Amino acid sequence: MTNKELFDNIHLFMPDGVEFIHDILENIGHISFRTEEVKRDGLEIIRKLLELNLIEVFHWGEHHKIIYNLDFTLEQTVKYVDNIWFIGADVSDFYGMVMFKYKDWYLQALEKEGLTHTTYWKVFVQEKIGDLEKWIEKNRPSTI
Repeated sequence: MTNKELFDNIHLFMPDGVEFIHDILENIGHISFRTEEVKRDGLEIIRKLLELNLIEVFHWGEHHKIIYNLDFTLEQTVKYVDNIWFIGADVSDFYGMVMFKYKDWYLQALEKEGLTHTTYWKVFVQEKIGDLEKWIEKNRPSTI
């Protein structure tokens, strides 16, 4: 998936667009989550969002108490998600898996632009942000 294809999925970048794996999948257009192809697409999106330093794990699901204090690399995080995500998983299964959140710098930068909980996301991006990919590059801290 190219960056253009990634950023065409504008709802993925809403502040709550990545909490559960099924949220990510829905925001890239999947309505069924049970196939190998969907898993591959989801892992690719998760990897790209991690590479862009946009998201982080905030809960490790069923294994949270065991691994929450470990410092996983990007590759280890993707591998963990790959290992726990089984083919045939559906919405209820994803609740016991890893949960993500957007990083604080991203959320704070959006708030600085005027985003609130009642803002219509697509209009906000069009009117306040413009090119979201360029805006992220401009606003992402260099020390991340």
